[in-house]
Amino acid sequence: MALFPTTPAAYADPAMHKPDAFFGGQQPIDVFGPAAQKAPVVYFSPYEETANTPFFQELTNVEMLGKNPDRAWRDAVNTAETTLSRVGVS
Repeated sequence: MALFPTTPAAYADPAMHKPDAFFGGQQPIDVFGPAAQKAPVVYFSPYEETANTPFFQELTNVEMLGKNPDRAWRDAVNTAETTLSRVGVS
């Protein structure tokens, strides 16, 4: 979903209605347009990266350093909560 334009105004772009070699000569709008129009609206918070970063770091710690997954989860939650509270998110 993240690769196809989800802004309906993009579907009127002439480029979306031309055959594309990458898609085997199909018109991207014919193939992906109906599915994109049915995709649910998803909200991305401006704080998403702030919240996600500790979890990605702890996943790396589990995979690369053998950290205990339960401890990594607790550390990620604590770090995310602390970081978010510092930027005013409660």
